[in-house]
Amino acid sequence: MFHLRRKIEGTFIDAGVDWITVTAKTPEKVERLRTFAYAMLDNQLGLGYFGRPWFQSGYVGVACGHVQFGDRADGCIIRLGGTLAKCYWMTVAEMGDNVTRIDLQATFRAEEEPRLLVHRHYKEIQRKRRLFKRAPRLSKIEDDDGGYTVYTGRRCSNVFGRIYDKASESKEKRFEKCVRYEVQFNGRRAKWVALATRRSLLAAEDIANNVLLFFQERGASLRSLLDTLSQCVSLDTSLPNEAPTDVVRKLEWLARSIRPSVRHLVSLGLRAKVTSILGLDHCGPLIPIGSS
Repeated sequence: MFHLRRKIEGTFIDAGVDWITVTAKTPEKVERLRTFAYAMLDNQLGLGYFGRPWFQSGYVGVACGHVQFGDRADGCIIRLGGTLAKCYWMTVAEMGDNVTRIDLQATFRAEEEPRLLVHRHYKEIQRKRRLFKRAPRLSKIEDDDGGYTVYTGRRCSNVFGRIYDKASESKEKRFEKCVRYEVQFNGRRAKWVALATRRSLLAAEDIANNVLLFFQERGASLRSLLDTLSQCVSLDTSLPNEAPTDVVRKLEWLARSIRPSVRHLVSLGLRAKVTSILGLDHCGPLIPIGSS
């Protein structure tokens, strides 16, 4: 069935980093990150936010406004959101040892009702999913107060997208009729995207362009919004392939070619013979084959 795609009319409002999570383990970086975090917490307290105890993945600390900070035995963690993330993400990324999450956002003011536009994107992505056997997960949440959010992918995966009615979510006048497109990168991919973004010195329109391209690839009709942006820098956010080391290749060969024969011989009661032939009978106890 042919679906006529309506052109989206919208005005570019804002783009940038909307969230970042950074960890540190080396003592000097832990101290630098802690000092910075306390300064940000003081800033949020001065703006009228209330502090509260905060716990996450073994870290123990405090949260206030758009800052969360915690310590544990092996280091510390800081999480910045909103304006603080947009302004200071490069600072904390350089201070820490690892970036475990980074969110990029692009915000547009739509000519039509945001809720209707978000729903239209949901239907577009849904149609695109039917073309693939293993398409990214798609879901939506409609709030009682009129909010509407579409999710593509899984929150625990290395990339996760959401489109939502920003006006309804923020309750701020400046976001009236605004729709936000947001991509969340996790784990090793977050570290790579943060590094690539820093190296490329992307402007706000560059970030908006890359965010929109992500959703366009998943089926959302965004060409008209992309056309409103000037010539932009494209960022490859896919995780680069790592060339396997010689050790890794040897281990893969053992698992693929040798392990099946060894398992069979051990099942016949020949463990001692196998370890003797392999010269492992004087290397201490072995982990039983098949154990995790």
